[in-house]
Order: sequence, then structure tokens, then C-alpha cells
Amino acid sequence: MPRLFIPNAEEALPYADASFRDFFEAKTLKMFPRFLGSLKTGDILLSPLTIETAFADYICRLLNLGRPSEVIINFELASSYLVGESISQDAQARQEIARRCSNSTRYELEPYMQTEAVHCLGRELALPVRGTSSELVNQGLIEAINDKSFCKGLGLGCQCRVVSGLQADSLPDLKRGIAQLSRHLSTDQHDLIMLRKVKYAGGAGNLVGTAEELQQKVSTWYNVGRVLVEPFMPFARICGSLSVLEESGPHFIGLDSQVFNEDGWCGFDYPAHFELKKQAVLSKLEGVTKRLEHALFQAGARGLLNIDWGLVQEEDGLLEPVLLECNFRHNGFSYVVDIAKKLFGSRWRDMYIRSREAVPTSCANAQAVLQALAPLTFEGEPILLRQAGSERGLVVTSPPAHGGAALAVFGDTTEYADSILEMAKRALNRSY
Repeated sequence: MPRLFIPNAEEALPYADASFRDFFEAKTLKMFPRFLGSLKTGDILLSPLTIETAFADYICRLLNLGRPSEVIINFELASSYLVGESISQDAQARQEIARRCSNSTRYELEPYMQTEAVHCLGRELALPVRGTSSELVNQGLIEAINDKSFCKGLGLGCQCRVVSGLQADSLPDLKRGIAQLSRHLSTDQHDLIMLRKVKYAGGAGNLVGTAEELQQKVSTWYNVGRVLVEPFMPFARICGSLSVLEESGPHFIGLDSQVFNEDGWCGFDYPAHFELKKQAVLSKLEGVTKRLEHALFQAGARGLLNIDWGLVQEEDGLLEPVLLECNFRHNGFSYVVDIAKKLFGSRWRDMYIRSREAVPTSCANAQAVLQALAPLTFEGEPILLRQAGSERGLVVTSPPAHGGAALAVFGDTTEYADSILEMAKRALNRSY
């Protein structure tokens, strides 16, 4: 059944938080073009912005999606920035949706994140919503899974190791929690504390500092909601696990190793890989992921489950996984996997993927990015993929925004994947 993709990425942020609009404009808005990578032939993407023609042409041709005019329906973004509300208020967009979805082919809504607002929109458009039942969504199941506090309790119930700490539901409570935790840390003045807003995505709700530094900042940083107060843990690595919970049961997809820069998360390497002595952590990660999969499947959750894990190095040198958070929605790992499946079929699992967001570039638009990458070759073959059927190569996964473009390299060896990524970075960072 073809899907009408609803990119309600803004619902991963708490609307009541004072930084909602700033984060949406700086981070969330640039995500919408990448959702083309999650589509299959016959699917339709609703977009609150006009996606660059060069990028839309490129990705639609690469993935055999059809002409961009057939694939994308634009709607006007409301002043609230809420996608469901925006579509409801845009009569022209609703008319086009009704026209496109009124033929003999039955469409269903595929949301970025399953929410009560999406189910309301589904009823308005007379289209079913994929995933978890509306009853469970409306009762808060998916919202709870995406809540870092609930996730910690879920992890403890599934025998997962979690970060110890406190939680606070008000500013006075938060200040007390910081002071209380600091007393339990060592006397080293450099001991750090991590604050995590439980319903903020993308690391934007995190704040790290000494107790003294945090006490000075929280009055302006805190707005509403619950915050976790935890000792900062210097993890050896952060990994992500990806699963899909279908009616037939939960299915484990894979593990990635996440990549960060000074601005936070910027991509991943797949598969997660460790030196021989530490390889045992991979089976541990898969095992604890499957315990969480099963628990959420039994609760009735259906859809994509991405879990973040911090890896702690023990005295014996081995790594132990610590549960950080669950993200029950499409994410940076899943949409690249979607592209890989369409381009390479089942053999994608044996490939080496390097996915990077916000690769620095002086290119002003997608056309310039494609022109910069088009001449590049490796062992006599072009690196830029323009059609399915190749054995390996690079895909531009999102056009440039705020000085950075998004890329994914799909290689048959680690050497190829790493070499192509560095080659592309150099090409995009030149002056044009």
C-alpha cells in the first residue's frame, strides 16, 4: 500500500519550550528534503518548504520515485510551525491530497513520529495511519517511549544498565537536584553533571557543566517539564540500534557507531565495529536491544525503534552498554538504511556505510554540490551514484543548509568508504 509521508518532525520537540521556534528554524526545517530517501515508488511526501529542484530531480531519479511533481505535495507552514495544523489549514494542499489519494489505490499515512495529532489528521483526510493503534497512541504509549525518564524505567525492567541520577519537575527542584548530586560526586571541582530534558530530541535538551556552572545557567535554560540530573559519563563510544516492530513480530536491523562534532550528532558509521578484544559488546548490544524490542512489542507498539547506547570501558578493558534513550520514530539511521535497501537490496547489510550530516561546504545549492562531486572517481569509476544498479558509491542525502550538506557513502570495504568520504569532504569545502 503506498504511503502519504507526514514529516511531523517538530513533534519531537516540546512545543511549550521557549527554544522551540529557534531550534525548528535552525535544525528541524532543513530535515524535510531528506525524507525523500524514506519513500518507495508510489509514495507521496508532504513538505512545508519547496525542495530544491536539482536535489528533488536527483533523488527521485536515483530511487525511481517518479517525477518530483508526482512525489511532493507542498503545504504552507502555519505560524505555529505544527505540521498537522498547517495541513489542516491549507485548503489547497488538502484538495490536492484528496485528488491524489482518491483513485483506486488505497493510501495510508506514514508519520515521522506517531502522535495523537497525526491520527486526528488521518481522520480528517479519511486515511488510515500506519503503525501503532490509535487507541494506544492517544493513551500516550509512543510519547512515553520517547520520554527519557520512562525509557530509563523501561530499561531497568528489562535488566539494562542505565545512568544513575535524579529527576526534577520544576526550577527549584532542579536546583536542589544539582546540589544533591554534586554532594555525591568526588571533591574534584571538575566533576561534571549532565542535565537532560526528557522530551527533547537531537541532544538539544542537554546541558553539561559543573554544579556551579549549571546553577548559573538553569534559570534561563529551564522552561517546563521534567529534567534528568545525572553524572556526566565519559563514554568510550555511543552506538545506536535499529529495529522494526511489525505485526509479525520485532525484527532487529543493525547497530551503528555514532559520530559527533562540536555541534553534536553529525552522522554514523555502519556497522559498529570494535577491536577484537572488545567485539563481545556487539552481541551484548543485540541482546539488550531484543529484550527492549520484545517488551515494547508486547505493549502494542508498532514501528521503527532506534535506541542510543553509551559504552563504558570497564577495568578489564571490555565494554558494557548503558541505555540512554529510545526514539520511536524515523531517524538519521533509518532513512539511510531505506536508501541502501532500494539501491543494493539485501546485500546492503554487508556494506560499509559512512553517513554525515552538515558536511561543511561553500556550495550554495544542490546543483553546485552535485557539480562538485560529479568529476570525482575512484579506481576509474565515478563515486557519485545517479541510478540504481551500482556496486558502491556516494549519495547526496540532503541539499546544503546553513553551510553544510548531507552525504552517505556505501562501500564494499572500509577503505573505500573512508576514502570516498574524505574525497567528498575536500571537494565540497573548496571555494566556488
